[in-house]
Amino acid sequence: MANKTFLGLGVLPALILISSSTPFLYLGVRGLLTSEYLVNNSNETQGVVIEHKYRYVPDPEGGSFNYVFYDPIVEFTTHRGEEVTFIYEINVDPPIYEVGDSVEILYDPRNASQAIIRSWDRLWKQPVEYLVVGFIPFVVLIPWGIWTRKKRMKS
Repeated sequence: MANKTFLGLGVLPALILISSSTPFLYLGVRGLLTSEYLVNNSNETQGVVIEHKYRYVPDPEGGSFNYVFYDPIVEFTTHRGEEVTFIYEINVDPPIYEVGDSVEILYDPRNASQAIIRSWDRLWKQPVEYLVVGFIPFVVLIPWGIWTRKKRMKS
């Protein structure tokens, strides 16, 4: 009686492969589609970083060290002439954008306060990271499964 396998893997390793990869692949594809929608359905304009919002977060372990995060405050003018100021919450240290920097803005034409700074990190980085993590089990286990299957066939 032949042992049922998925690409030379056993049933349990195949289930582990699929169940560990699926959430990451889903989040990656969903993130790419969301970013694509945002790029295709938003208005684009230039904005200027006018100041930073500083946020102090105490050490979660109760130590004396405080974390400081910087969020740029950005001002831009919509295509209709409306002045909009928003806080771009990216929580970084040190600041990525300096006061006075010109930045490309994507904003919702129906609600201009829903805006982001257009950057690869904001739009594409996280979905790509999820896809990479989701494919790692396939990249590792499928060649291993093929190798073990060939090994079994020789014996």
